[in-house]
Amino acid sequence: MKLFLSTLFFFIGVVFFQSTLTFFLVKGVVTNNNEVAARGEIEIEANAVYENYNLWVRILWRTLIRINKDEKYKALVDDTQLFYSENILGDWFEEILLLSGVDLIVLKKQTNDKNEFILSGNISFADKNLDGLEARKDHPYIELREIDGDVYLIGTFKYGNTESFEFFIFKRIDEKFYRNLPLQERSVVFLASYSDLGSGLFLGDNNFNKYLTPAFLDVPYKEVYNLELEEGSFNAAFQNLGKLQRGNSEEDFFLILLISNEPHLSMLSIISKTLLSVSLIVALFTIILSFYFSGKITKPISMLIKAMEGIREGFYNVKIDYKSGNEVGKLFQGFNDMAMQLNQNKTTMEEFIHEITFLKDYNEKIIHSLQAGIVVLSSNLSVEKVNSIFLDCFKKDESNILGKNIEDISIEVIDKTVIKNIIKVLTEEISSWSEIKRTESLVYEIKLYPLFEFDISNREDRRCVLEIDDVSRKYELEGKIFQAEKLASLSILSAGVSHEINNPLSSILTNVQNLLAGEFDEETGIALNWIEQETRRIAKIVSELLDFSASETENLGGVDINACISDVLRLINYGLDREKRIEIITDFSSLLPQAVISSSELKQIIINLVQNSIHAITGSGKIYIETSYNAEKRDISICIRDSGIGMDNESLLHMFDPFYTTKIDGKGTGLGLSIVYGIINKYNGTIDVKSKKRSGTTIVLVIPEYGNDNWET
Repeated sequence: MKLFLSTLFFFIGVVFFQSTLTFFLVKGVVTNNNEVAARGEIEIEANAVYENYNLWVRILWRTLIRINKDEKYKALVDDTQLFYSENILGDWFEEILLLSGVDLIVLKKQTNDKNEFILSGNISFADKNLDGLEARKDHPYIELREIDGDVYLIGTFKYGNTESFEFFIFKRIDEKFYRNLPLQERSVVFLASYSDLGSGLFLGDNNFNKYLTPAFLDVPYKEVYNLELEEGSFNAAFQNLGKLQRGNSEEDFFLILLISNEPHLSMLSIISKTLLSVSLIVALFTIILSFYFSGKITKPISMLIKAMEGIREGFYNVKIDYKSGNEVGKLFQGFNDMAMQLNQNKTTMEEFIHEITFLKDYNEKIIHSLQAGIVVLSSNLSVEKVNSIFLDCFKKDESNILGKNIEDISIEVIDKTVIKNIIKVLTEEISSWSEIKRTESLVYEIKLYPLFEFDISNREDRRCVLEIDDVSRKYELEGKIFQAEKLASLSILSAGVSHEINNPLSSILTNVQNLLAGEFDEETGIALNWIEQETRRIAKIVSELLDFSASETENLGGVDINACISDVLRLINYGLDREKRIEIITDFSSLLPQAVISSSELKQIIINLVQNSIHAITGSGKIYIETSYNAEKRDISICIRDSGIGMDNESLLHMFDPFYTTKIDGKGTGLGLSIVYGIINKYNGTIDVKSKKRSGTTIVLVIPEYGNDNWET
C-alpha cells in the first residue's frame, strides 16, 4: 500500500512537473534550434558574401600577375614611342577589361616630378583625384582605397628602368558588387569604415557602436545574434576586410551582413502557445491513467525487488511466478532465465577458479623447484618472471627486478653478448643459444630459448626464457676426473719407462765414472763430467716419476703441520738467493691437530710450492704462509701466497699437467705441481689456485685431520 500511494503521488507530481518543464524545455529547444538555424543561415550568407569579395581579390591578383608577365606590357613601358600610341594601348586595355571584368585600368607615368595618367574603363576620374594614387611597394599588392566618396579594390604594381611606370586596376565596391549573389530577401549587405558606423550610414543612430569594442576590432570575424535595432531584431555578421586608405590616413573597413530575425520570433510565439495547450491536456490525461497503472506496476516491482535481494545475498536459484503475455511478463521470464544462467555461471566459474588456482600454484612450484635460475623476458626485454634460485644465486630482491629492463640489472654474466642473443631469440633469428660464462670463482651455463605459450606471430607477444645454471661443481669434478685420468696414465707409463731407463742409466753412469778415474786429458774430462751430470739429472727425473707413480699410502700416524713447515723453511732459507731479497712471513695457528699425511710427502709439497713462489718473484718480494683449522669440517688449511708475476688463464688451466712448465733454461721438469696434486688427491684433500698476471698467486691446500672419519685410504 505504501508503494502504491508513493507511486500514485509520484506520478501526479511527475505529471505536473513534466507539463511545466516540457513547456519551458521545448520552448528552450525551439529557441536554441532557431538560434542554430540562424547561426547556420548567417554563416552561409556571410561566407557567400565574403567569398564574393575574395573572388574579386583573386581576380585582381591573377590580372596583376598576367599583366606583369605580358610581353605587350613590357614592350609598352620599354618603348616610349609605343607608350604614347593610343590605338595600341586602347586595344590592350580593352582586352584586359574584357578578360578580368574590372571597372577601370590606370597607367601612370612619372617624368620630372610630373604625373601623366592614361585611363580605360567605365569609371572616369579627374587627375586631381588620382594624384594621391601611387605604388608604395616594389612588388604587386592589393589595397582598399576611398576615392571621391567611393571605395575601390585596387591592384597595383610598378615597372621601370630609366622612367617610372605604375599600373592600377580598379574594382568599385558598391551595391552592384553583391547584386548577383543568391541572398535572401531579408538579408542586407553594406560596407562601412569604423567612423561610418557611427555616422548613421545605415539604420541610423550609433546602433553598432556598442558592439565595436577594441576587443571586437582585433578579430577578423564576429557574429551577433538578436541584435535589437529600431527596424526590428537582426542577426549580424561583421567581417573586417582590412585597412581602408583615406587620403593619408587609414582605418578598419567592415563588410556587414544583416538578416532579419522576425520569422523565427513569430514561429517561436506560435509554438509556445500550442505547446502550453498540449501540455495541459496531456497532464490531465496522464493523471487519470496514473491511477490505473500505479497498481499494475507496483505489484510486479515488489516481486522483482524481493527476487533481486535474494540474488544480492548469493541465492541465484530464484524464480518469480508471474504469468502474463505483456512486457512485464517477458521481463520476469528474462529475469528467471538470467538468474538460472547466473547460477550455472557461478558454479562453472568456481570450478574454473579452483582449477586455475591449482595450476598457477603447481606451475609456481615447478619453476621455483628447478635448480637453475629462470628469468622470463618480454619483447621489450623487461623481466616478467623470476624464480627463487636466480634471486638467491645473484643476491637480488624480486621487487627490484620485476618490470625492469634486463640491461639495467647489474649481473656479471649477463653481458652485451647475452643481450644481443636474447634479441635474436625474440626476433626468431635463432631458435636457441647457450654459452659457458666464467667469473672469478664460479662457472655458469647460460641458455636461451623462446616461450611458446604465447602467439609468436605477434611481435609483442613473444617471450624469451633465460636459464642460468651454476656448473662450477660439475666443471670442478670434470677437471679432477680429467686430471686423475692423466695421472693414472702417467703412473702406468712412468712405472714402465723408469724400469727400462734405470738399467741403461746405471751402466752409463758406472762406465763414465770409470773413465773419469783413468782419464788425464782435460777436455775429455770436462766432457765426461758433463755426461755424468746429465746422466744423474735423467736419473733424478726417473726417480721423481717413480715417486709420482706410487699410489699406496704409508702407514700413517699423523703429522704436525706447523713443525713440518718450519723444518722445510729452515732448509730453504739457506739456499735463498740473497740478490732477490725475498722475505718469508709465517702465520701459524696454535690449535692445529695432526694431519693425515706423511711428513716426507708434506715436506715435498711445501718445497715444491715455496720454490715455485721464489722463482715467480723477480727482484724483491714476500711469501706468506698461513695455517688454520676448520673444526666443523675437521680439516686443516695451508695458504701459500706470493707477490710474484702471477699466471694467465692458459697457465692456470694446465698448471697441474705433467711436464708443463713456464720456467726457462731447464730450471724445471714440469712434475712438481703434478706431484703435489697427486699427493693431495691421494689423501682426499683439495687444492685451490687463484692467480692473475702481475698480481701474484695464492694456493690453498686443505688436508683432512688425522682421525677424520671422512678420510679413507
